[in-house]
Amino acid sequence: MELLGGCVGSDDATATHIVSDSVQSVVPLLDALQHDKMPSQSALLLIRYCILSRLSYLCRVTRPELINNSLQQMDKHILNTVINKLQLPSEEQMELYTKLMIQLPIKLGGIGIPSIANSSAPAFLASVCLALPALHRYLVQGGAYMASISDAHAVILSPNTGVSADKHIPSSVPELLTTYSDSSSSAEGLQHHILDQASKHVQVALLASFTRNAQRAALISASAPHAGIPLTCIPHVDHPTHAMTSTIFNQYVRMRLQLPPNDTHRLACNVPACSQRLPSAQDQIDHHQTCQNMTSRESTIRHNYILNTVLHLAREAGFATAKEEPVRDEHGNNLRPDAIITSTITSHQVLYLDVSVVHPAALSYNPQSASTLKPLAAAKTREKRKHASYDTVARNDHALFVPLVMESFGAFGREFDSFLSSLGSVASEYCGLNEREMKRWIRDARRDIAMSLHRGNALMALRTFRPIGFRFESND
Repeated sequence: MELLGGCVGSDDATATHIVSDSVQSVVPLLDALQHDKMPSQSALLLIRYCILSRLSYLCRVTRPELINNSLQQMDKHILNTVINKLQLPSEEQMELYTKLMIQLPIKLGGIGIPSIANSSAPAFLASVCLALPALHRYLVQGGAYMASISDAHAVILSPNTGVSADKHIPSSVPELLTTYSDSSSSAEGLQHHILDQASKHVQVALLASFTRNAQRAALISASAPHAGIPLTCIPHVDHPTHAMTSTIFNQYVRMRLQLPPNDTHRLACNVPACSQRLPSAQDQIDHHQTCQNMTSRESTIRHNYILNTVLHLAREAGFATAKEEPVRDEHGNNLRPDAIITSTITSHQVLYLDVSVVHPAALSYNPQSASTLKPLAAAKTREKRKHASYDTVARNDHALFVPLVMESFGAFGREFDSFLSSLGSVASEYCGLNEREMKRWIRDARRDIAMSLHRGNALMALRTFRPIGFRFESND
């Protein structure tokens, strides 16, 4: 079946030849993605949406034993392409947990480049189950397909996958055949069900293997809704703000994979008031997010990126906006929130806004069990703190205070997310948008804000570190 790219039948020689040709045809595409003019953001999207999808049909119609060797080679080639394009540590230098996080789905804190070889058995078994109402009478006990079905079933339910037998995956092959031979039992979504269980098992194993609470908090935060926006956001000519340069995108991926901003180890903080030595990779991973001497520099720029984006969106929705001049007490704490927005529709309340970014892996948060067990724990703590600071000020001015808190890995605090939904409703009323257009406006607004955050994160990372030679003696 040349047009579809696979071989259905028992001719193993032809099937193996088609598999080899199909896999090899992907290699030039992977090599082309490594061209200097191909942005990293686009390269990763093309790998996920085009190259991996191109091989998915092949996995569903080819018996795993015929395809496994070729897919393992392809996994290695894809990993090397990702490493070279994103300028990550080499495969030999990369920790096992980093490789696993590359393969994890985006919703679980990874970057969504799964192992094709590992998905071969679930894809084949799910495809067979989907076709069983028409095929079951032709399956011969002891034949090649029956042996492959039994092997795939055993692989899927092996203890190391984390997949357990249930109503979707019966514990024995005869039960499986009986269940799906009936046309009333649909196998739609079976492959997703299997892979979802396996991925969650890997995430749980990763959390258990981490030695520091900061690592656990980082993975949990990266798995929160919307934290993976740059990995799924497709650059578009109508939204230039959705495109990230390779330098910025690579820093985003490094932060998500819990890697230091670069692979040079003898570094020190570039902030003159700090100049702390950071000799190990673990020292370098979070320093640019937690350095107390950066509050008036790059972190302020990141804060302003987000604030300016929010105010721009508010103006699109018909609000009048005004930034508040900083007013500080004797301890340097702000007495006023960042901005005021007022709707041109008089029935809407005046809103006081304050933007804040919290790093869940910071020492002040990661000892708390909540931030290492569920997303947005750090954001919730910061929201409470902001309410304590500004609720009285807003109430005295007959306004409503809204804390716009984000976690540094990209998750929106619940009140920020609710604010964007409300802003979209006002924009719909102001601009005459229908429901579909309103949802698209909210989606694009969320993307604009996420991109502003990660541009600020990259700026902090790139300007915080420098080789220590020109400032410290390096003879030790």
